[in-house]
Amino acid sequence: MDLKGTCAASSITPANGGIVVNNILTNNATGISLNAEGYGTEEECPTGEFLVGVLVEHNYIKTNNAGQLAVYPGYGLYSGGAEHAAISQNAFYGHKACGVCLENAEEVTITNNTSLKDASFAQFYATSNVFFIGNQGTNFGGNGTLGDSTGYGDGAVSIALGNQYLVIAENILAGGITPIANGISFTNVLDKEGDINTDVYVKNNTVSGFPQNGIVVEEFEDPAGTLKSSVILGNVVTNNGLDGIFIDGATANGSNRVLDNQAMGNHRFDCHDDTSGAGTDSTANFWFHNIGIYSQPKGLCSSGNGIIR
Repeated sequence: MDLKGTCAASSITPANGGIVVNNILTNNATGISLNAEGYGTEEECPTGEFLVGVLVEHNYIKTNNAGQLAVYPGYGLYSGGAEHAAISQNAFYGHKACGVCLENAEEVTITNNTSLKDASFAQFYATSNVFFIGNQGTNFGGNGTLGDSTGYGDGAVSIALGNQYLVIAENILAGGITPIANGISFTNVLDKEGDINTDVYVKNNTVSGFPQNGIVVEEFEDPAGTLKSSVILGNVVTNNGLDGIFIDGATANGSNRVLDNQAMGNHRFDCHDDTSGAGTDSTANFWFHNIGIYSQPKGLCSSGNGIIR
């Protein structure tokens, strides 16, 4: 299903205010396409207008992996430029790239959806004021992956560059299969250019059972980094193969607040920060009131005396 936005240069029919409700969408290349063409480049669409006010609700969106890699299969819902959209109470199953992928989106809410055996549940590129709240997913990568990591990312929630005021909150993410190695990943593997993510809020999520990290902030062409001036708050991060919360050592991965998280039972460190600066324990970030046993450097977690494994 393809809804396209306004673009004077290519005479695409507008579909503002579209409603996609109570459908079964299966075995296509993409289940729902919201303005994949309409945003475009300056040459394709000089006005660059958004698809506005779409509702996507109560759909079953399953195994849309058909077609050759050149047509980018594997997406439950893809948008190249949506504004004021609501994506709610849909069930995504078995996509080999991503359940929901948003690029150049503004003021979009993604709430109360489920994901089973998708590679990534959600991917975000260059968005503003997007809210991913109250969603549940499990067994990420359980139906396999398609193409390379630039399609499916490396986390259940994979966040590329260029996002601002993105909120990831109150989601339950459980269990990944390599290469879906992380729960929430500010990632360097999605092939997009842009500014470092800023003013992002990762709050009150439950993340468990991933091969590597529960929440990770990766390096990206140091000193650029992938996250700064953001908040990681109140998450429960348990039983991951490497770290509970890990901030990699890129110079610009700094000025983040990491507070009131519970990180327990992770196999390397519960709290881990490789940056250097004027923050907590000579890192570039500020860690407060986190509960965990194993910490690097010592002192990021308050329980267990911050034991260095």
